[in-house]
Amino acid sequence: MLDRKPEPLTPKARRTRAALVEATRQIVGEEGVPAATVQTICARAGIGRTSYYNYFDDAPAAVAEVAETAGQEIRTAFDALHGDRPRGLDRLETCLTMLLSIARDDPAHALLLTALAQSDDTLPDMLSAEIAAELIGAGLSPDPAAPFMATATLALTRRLAEGKLSADVPSCTRMLMAACRG
Repeated sequence: MLDRKPEPLTPKARRTRAALVEATRQIVGEEGVPAATVQTICARAGIGRTSYYNYFDDAPAAVAEVAETAGQEIRTAFDALHGDRPRGLDRLETCLTMLLSIARDDPAHALLLTALAQSDDTLPDMLSAEIAAELIGAGLSPDPAAPFMATATLALTRRLAEGKLSADVPSCTRMLMAACRG
């Protein structure tokens, strides 16, 4: 991505850049990462291609910004959930419930997260590391449970957001927690 800092942007430029980012979020969530091209982003945002290049080098740069922001949002949400609680299965259950609840309460956001996870390992790796830390905190081995649970959680999140599963988040969480307990 070009080294452009948002601070010096005019209010109109900030709005333009925000429209491009929001268009990218929508396209990725609805159609997947491959659909996020400069042309589709510009069409969705109602902004010309020439203007696009004032903010991003290419479509992957816009997708990378969306992915980074989404990852930060999840990390912040996890941190807010935990407070000073010790690591362990209770914290893990809370995190899994939060992710699955996003699918029920904000399907568009869940579809965005899972589409990003399908094209980039950042979110699945972060989720797997979080699960591993909680399993270790509970005195359990993270291998192979953590990567499996990350993949299963993201898959369930996608299916819930698509309306292909009952929105029974507690049942889904119990199923995931049973997998980590053996």
